[in-house]
Amino acid sequence: MARLFTALVPPEPVLDDLAAALGPLDSPLRAESRAGWHITLGFYGDGDDPVARTKWLVQAVDGLAAPRLRLHGFGTFPKVGWAGVEADDALDRLARAAGAGVERPYKPHLTLARWKQEEQERGRAALESLEGYSSPWWVATEVVLMASTRTAEGAVYTPVARCVLSGV
Repeated sequence: MARLFTALVPPEPVLDDLAAALGPLDSPLRAESRAGWHITLGFYGDGDDPVARTKWLVQAVDGLAAPRLRLHGFGTFPKVGWAGVEADDALDRLARAAGAGVERPYKPHLTLARWKQEEQERGRAALESLEGYSSPWWVATEVVLMASTRTAEGAVYTPVARCVLSGV
């Protein structure tokens, strides 16, 4: 069963820039596939109806401004490493409209790697190349409703719908 969530997907030049700054990650760190790099807005869980969620999302983001943002620095949660996000106020409004911040405070980020608890320090050290990093700025012109399916190799993300945002 797929889990649904909404996300912003950085454009290819931003992903290229991040990949160059990050470099390869060593095992036992499980690098998130570049194809899966995204900034989550709202998470809806298992069993959510894609058709109903798409209708809801179109209404929720209707008329909202497209945020201007960039990737900036890095951080970690337990067992997860990420690139940070710097953005204008439109990102916060968009994230709240998409359901972010309901269960926990919203911390925009792009997940880069996962690791076992005992690898926390090694994981953090692997991301130190992003200390002081800033990607080029971009405007996120659409919100993507995604389905996440677990496989033996990790999650596979599939776009379900796209909602275009208003200009800035």
